[in-house]
Amino acid sequence: MFKRTLAAMLILAVTICFGVKVDAADARHTKDDQWLIYMYICGTDLEESGAATNDIFEMQDVDLPPNVKVLIYANGAINWKHGLIERKGPGVYLYHSGGLSKLSSWKADMGKPETLKKFLKFGEENFNIDRRILILWDHGGVNGICYDFAFDNTSKPERFHHLTYDDLNKVFASVYGHSNKKPFELIGFDACMTGSYELANSIADYSRYMVGSEPSTPGAGWYYTYWIGELAKNPAMNGAAIGRAVCDGNMAYYTITDKETGGYGSKISAYSLIDLSKMPDLRKAYEKYFSEAKNLSINERGFSGKFARAASGGNAERYSDRYTDLSILAENTSAILPEASAELISALNEAVVHNQGGSYLRGKGISTYYPYVLDEFGTFLTQKSTPSAQKNLYKNLLKLDVSNLSGLPINENSDGNGFIQLTPEQLENVSNVECVIMPWVEGGDESFGLENTGFVILPSDTHLKRDWDSGTFTENFSWGGQPTIDGHKITMKLITEKILPPENDGTDEEAFRDYYEVPIYWSGKRQYTDENGEAAVKTLRGPCNLLVAYEWATKNWRIFGIGSDVENGMVRQMNIFLKPGDIIVPRFDALISTGNNLSYKSTYGEPFVYREFSKLDFPHFEKGTYAYMFSFTAPNGNAVNSSYILINVDENGNITRDFSKE
Repeated sequence: MFKRTLAAMLILAVTICFGVKVDAADARHTKDDQWLIYMYICGTDLEESGAATNDIFEMQDVDLPPNVKVLIYANGAINWKHGLIERKGPGVYLYHSGGLSKLSSWKADMGKPETLKKFLKFGEENFNIDRRILILWDHGGVNGICYDFAFDNTSKPERFHHLTYDDLNKVFASVYGHSNKKPFELIGFDACMTGSYELANSIADYSRYMVGSEPSTPGAGWYYTYWIGELAKNPAMNGAAIGRAVCDGNMAYYTITDKETGGYGSKISAYSLIDLSKMPDLRKAYEKYFSEAKNLSINERGFSGKFARAASGGNAERYSDRYTDLSILAENTSAILPEASAELISALNEAVVHNQGGSYLRGKGISTYYPYVLDEFGTFLTQKSTPSAQKNLYKNLLKLDVSNLSGLPINENSDGNGFIQLTPEQLENVSNVECVIMPWVEGGDESFGLENTGFVILPSDTHLKRDWDSGTFTENFSWGGQPTIDGHKITMKLITEKILPPENDGTDEEAFRDYYEVPIYWSGKRQYTDENGEAAVKTLRGPCNLLVAYEWATKNWRIFGIGSDVENGMVRQMNIFLKPGDIIVPRFDALISTGNNLSYKSTYGEPFVYREFSKLDFPHFEKGTYAYMFSFTAPNGNAVNSSYILINVDENGNITRDFSKE
């Protein structure tokens, strides 16, 4: 009853809130067309909470006409919550006007291309098909999609097979061959991190349209009742109309459920519809953009550092350590790649025909691979579907090294502050500069860091002046500025500066936000619906990052939510908002010096309870001595520290600097 009531509400919400108008059918489409929706559902650990089962139930809430059928391959999970699948086991199922029934028992590794190939051939050989849709359901990430947890559950997570973008291209070529007629009206990815250029590029020859998600998606995934219901009512729809229904129905679903549950899905979700017929023009602009960037990185001193800083420093839509919104990337680099950036943005606007995004997101609909860290880049860049110019640029950037900046001495300027002057050669390899401040303990081993205080990365706009044009970085330590939440010391890392909020269309600088990450260990209780449909409570916990922002307009700090690493290192997202009663334990890295050797040690602060009125503040530093150093980061994510100076703070906040430790 709830699902049918929600479906009725969604029809009204989508029509009123989003102003959806179903496209007129193509001349080649008729209401009597035979539709087959391929559902490749790899349940993995998501089915532990019944996510796959719930989506199948949503399909079953639609009364299908005889010419619309859903072919389901359900596998990849150790246990199934769906009663029929639990009794009859993994295999191929058909949902049609006569209900849901099993056609074939079949257990194969869904992370292998031959499994997808066999599934598609089963449909082609057993059904009369005029129009096709393919939905791949599971986890997604930089390496691909569909990680089969059940086929060999003794394997380590990193050894699970998965479908790469190259695999998808080869499977489609094998089943459908090469022709001007694209077999699919729509290929959709109900998985995280799938709204990417690289994925669209790999399937462009085989589908008219594609639906994917730039960021991570909530566990509930797509809302199938709405869009399949729209197709059932009008089988003359084309891929564009169906794709719009997918995007709008999903966002309407999360908007409604958020109001009912106090959730957050509508704020952090985004779905885009891509017209794959526009890929040739987009591919041309994309290759030009990355080719110019590659050539300049080789031939123009300082360009590599400028590109890396623009790409990673001013982009709030950083969906993981490896993906960024492509339009925002082009906007950020427009000063150094003006013509190529403009052409790329224009081509993107043509390719993305519909985009629905939450209020906390600024993405324009297509992301691209950008390796903020070295980890895993090699696997991705070996794929044939990855554009050559992109590969070459990243290989150049990831070779850049800042090891020669380790231990650089800090000099004293005429104002008595410490500074470091980088040469153009040194600056070329730097994507970011931060300052590191930590308590100093005098002793025989000259130990940095006190237990449960550790190393504190402070807002660079407060304690560090950066002049990229001259390569001068100046220490600007002041008495105030120790970050705390309710008086508890924390570590902060600046991730983006002066980002215009998505709800603000103006350009007033006062509207900007600076975003920071705070490493914590978190524990909290959350309500959920169990397998019997009953309300239940479970405790969630683990290491994660708290996302906070400084709002220039109000001059206040805002705490947004927390994110965590997903198994297999596939994605990272802001997926939980803090609630009163949650337990927070600050995480720190202590830098320990023994003789001439330095090493890092992870430590934790004292636990505290998050309250309704908890706030982030910057009280005065306590009386004592602090070590100050610069931290330099390379485009591949590697970082080194300079030497250090000592800064003394007395009980009245008077500051003196000691350069004698150099």
